[in-house]
Formats: sequence, structure tokens, C-alpha cells
Amino acid sequence: MKDLYENFGSGPPPLIWNRTGFPVIPENEPNLGIMYHLASRIEKYMCRRRPEDDLKYKNAVCDISSQLNKKSRIQGGKIISKFEKQKIANALPAFIRKRKTTRNFTGIQVSQEKLAMMLGMATAPRDKDPNIADFQEKRVVGSSGGLYPIDIYLLLWNVEKIPHGVYFFDVNEFGIRFISKSNVLKKMEVNQFSISDEELKKASGAIVLVFVNERIEWKYGNFSYTFGCLEAGHIMHALSLGASYTEIGLCPIGGFCHSEINKVIGLKENEEFSLYMCIFGS
Repeated sequence: MKDLYENFGSGPPPLIWNRTGFPVIPENEPNLGIMYHLASRIEKYMCRRRPEDDLKYKNAVCDISSQLNKKSRIQGGKIISKFEKQKIANALPAFIRKRKTTRNFTGIQVSQEKLAMMLGMATAPRDKDPNIADFQEKRVVGSSGGLYPIDIYLLLWNVEKIPHGVYFFDVNEFGIRFISKSNVLKKMEVNQFSISDEELKKASGAIVLVFVNERIEWKYGNFSYTFGCLEAGHIMHALSLGASYTEIGLCPIGGFCHSEINKVIGLKENEEFSLYMCIFGS
């Protein structure tokens, strides 16, 4: 598999669809989505983060965002129905209205109960429909084809009664499996580029969403990577709501060194890929 992605060549042959509506994956052909991921992932040499740049970046982003948010691609169309925005907002549960991204943590340990509730918001089993015969347990967050290609890994350094290290969240057993004892805080300091070292030390851990290609590629072919990215987004949003519900702070991160985080977790090269990450803490 590794050799397939070293030279992309002229691209894979056209996708063939069988009579069931599933794509037929030519043996030993690289997946377009995976090639895109390998070509676009962040590496260490691309990021030279300096504290003095943070304020400049923040001010630039705020200025650009304020200008773009005032513009709409479609401005001339007539509004045929207008809704009461504040009324609808007030009808939502309080934890949804209060959901926010934060980098401000207190350094207080997160309890295992709160961690479990936050993870459960994205992975707990949904209510069963008596009219549908499910061949497997379905979760509260949807998945393409019910194949669940996203795994959840935890890098923990300040969670109640859990030693520093790398862990895997086993959704079926609904428990945390130990992978390795490691100074994960130090590794996070050098391999992510969104949160300062001081803020990171006050956090409790990181959650890494990992795409397992083989779990979904047999059905969706070159679309598998796209669906994996979409599902990672669904899960991260659910985690964010879970953090708000349990009053935990959470900050999603896209800026991290993928290959290094993959090594920290111990992923299979070119078969499993870290896509998305968040930092959480009290």
C-alpha cells in the first residue's frame, strides 16, 4: 500500500460501478482522497509559529471576517419568508446557545464522568426504531452507510485518576483503552500550532479524530475520504456540544503536524489518518 502513494502517476482509472450501486475498487490502485490528504497535510517545516505573530494574525482575521460577513453572494433575491431569529434562539436548550470555542483553561482536572458525557454526545447509541431491523447498533451521530470510519484517540495529561498517556476510546465497550505511557503534553507543544504552550498546560487533554480508510472505501471508493472528513466534522460538533453541556472548555484544531501526531498515536501509515483534533479542559 505504501508504494502506491509514493508516486501518484497519471491518476487512477475510471471508477466502475457494479449492479448493487457500489463502486468496484480496482486492486492496488491508490485512492484519490488519500492522495489529496498526503499531498495537503501539514508538516513541521510548514509552520514556524511565533508568539509575536499571534496578535497580528488575530487582528487581520477579525478585520477580514467583519468585511466578508457583511457581504453575500446573493443579495438581489427577494426574501419570501423571514423568521424571528431571537425567538428561535431562545427556544433552543441553553447548552446549545452557550456553545463556544475557548482557549482559556483553569488547570483544574476534568472528571472522568464529564469526559464520558462529552464523548457520549458523539458516540452513544441512539434509540432503536422498532420498525427497522438494524444489523448493528447505531449512534447518535450519523455515518455514511453506518460504517463509522472515524476512530477516537485521547492524549491525556490532566484527567481525574488517569495517568498521562495515549488512549483509544472503544465505542463498543464504551471505555478507554490504554495504548502507551507518554509525555503527551510535551509532544502536543511541538506538534500543534493553534494554542500557546501556557494555555496548553492548563488544559486536560486532546481528542484526535482518525479516519480508517479501509472501513469505508470498499463501498464509496474515491468518495470515502470526503465522507470521512464530513463525519469528523459531525463528531467534532457533537463533542463541542457535549463540552458545553458538561461545562468543559473545548477548542477544535486543524493546525497540527499530522505525521507526527500519527506517530504519537501509533497509526498504520497510509491506512489510518488523523484528520481533526481538539483541546479540552476545565
